[in-house]
Amino acid sequence: MATRQSRPFALRVLNGVGGALLAAGLPVVRLDEDALLARAVKHTGLDDFGDAGFRVPLRRLLDAYEREAALTALGRIIARADAVRLLENRLRLVDVLKRLCGAFDLQPAEAQAA
Repeated sequence: MATRQSRPFALRVLNGVGGALLAAGLPVVRLDEDALLARAVKHTGLDDFGDAGFRVPLRRLLDAYEREAALTALGRIIARADAVRLLENRLRLVDVLKRLCGAFDLQPAEAQAA
């Protein structure tokens, strides 16, 4: 693992400024559920996430990022990008499943169980 001094200057500046802003209560990169969901919707043009069961684990992950991970500014950027990418994938998968069910006149598993 790289020591603080061996990190590139630009990275040290980014993390230093980000840390100072975060300490002042101004997060540089928001890691809240609504912001991540909105970004995924904006990137894909889709808005159906399917069953809401994923939201509790998502909230736990975001809470862990905020309370336990001690992320640097770069860490927050990476965590946000990963979370948004996964949410975008969920939107696309739900869309594909809906289209496939429609093409074969099938009902999604939730509708069959009802």
